[in-house]
Amino acid sequence: MMIEFRGVRTSEGPVIMYQIGGEGSNGKPTVLDLGPSLLLANHSPTGFEWGYLGSGCAQLSLAILLHATGDPFDALHYYQRFKRDFVSMWGERWSITEEEVKTWLATKRLEEEAGAIVQAQEA
Repeated sequence: MMIEFRGVRTSEGPVIMYQIGGEGSNGKPTVLDLGPSLLLANHSPTGFEWGYLGSGCAQLSLAILLHATGDPFDALHYYQRFKRDFVSMWGERWSITEEEVKTWLATKRLEEEAGAIVQAQEA
């Protein structure tokens, strides 16, 4: 099943949802829960944001990575980079799939591994 995260600014403020698509899903959007990401790091207890490099953006980055991977260690390790690469760049409306998040994460892991190999060879 495919999961898509979407955000839009409304008159009441930013709204972030995720929707599970694919066979057997009900296709109804669900609001992304702030709570699980706050347990890992409390950057913005008042909510998510995007479009700049602030605390609400850090919280959204952490929440998306945590939801997409289910791995708190990966989420904590990579969320600031995810914020810089994606969340800070988003406009009024945005969407990203779980697959795109996981592909980005796999690329970052490979970059880290390659960097570690180069450092070991230079030592």
